[in-house]
Amino acid sequence: MSDTPQIEDFKRVYVLWANTDTNEGRGWEVPIGACETLATAHRLAKGQNVQGSPAHIREGWAIKVDGQWLIPGTIKTPTRDDVEVQKTLDMKQEVYNKAKAAGLTDDELLLLKS
Repeated sequence: MSDTPQIEDFKRVYVLWANTDTNEGRGWEVPIGACETLATAHRLAKGQNVQGSPAHIREGWAIKVDGQWLIPGTIKTPTRDDVEVQKTLDMKQEVYNKAKAAGLTDDELLLLKS
């Protein structure tokens, strides 16, 4: 398998979007599904949004990459706290990679962790 993703196909889809807070609508809209036909989207949208209203339907593209369909959605922006946590995770991964490069096995690393 290549490190570079291989785009194999693409198609138009109808994406259902609904609020994360179905009581008052104070959340944010997230994709809850994608459909190949508008008729399916209308059927599945019923009752999926705030106070039983239908989910919003938007056209988008699905892209098939390495055998898996990827559909539209939102990428959440990290908070300041997330950025700090990610720095720690990145440092831990760097140390892990160095340890593996030095010849330590996963069992040896687990022993150090305990």
